[in-house]
Amino acid sequence: MLIGAAGATAVLLVTGLPGQPVHHYTVSIYLEHDVTPDQKAAIEAALPAFKPTNAIRFETREEAFRHFQEMTKDYPDLRQSTKAEDMPESFTLETKGRLFDCTGYAKVRHMPGVDQIQVVQQRVTDYGAKIICDAEYAKP
Repeated sequence: MLIGAAGATAVLLVTGLPGQPVHHYTVSIYLEHDVTPDQKAAIEAALPAFKPTNAIRFETREEAFRHFQEMTKDYPDLRQSTKAEDMPESFTLETKGRLFDCTGYAKVRHMPGVDQIQVVQQRVTDYGAKIICDAEYAKP
């Protein structure tokens, strides 16, 4: 009976309690402006640690600039003061889980060429997921 109870507890710890929502996250990894091709390749090779649920997307400065221009169409002063070379290159992926898994974050956050990582929870529910990786994996 103890073995059965231990097994059931282990399953619940891994899968979560029944009824707990699965959260969806968008993870953006912004690169430093002087990132080298080798650093970029190393960062891309480490991204499967986030357990992406779809393809990993890479956005060039030019693509980021076009996106920025679309988002700021009602702010002409801001549009005119920003150039394509001001925009960072980035990788974006989506992942999911009952809690955000910081494994990928810990692996990638302090790699050479990474400027910052942004994690945004999609489809926010009443339960709201807590994302605390930065505090746990701050640079020593």
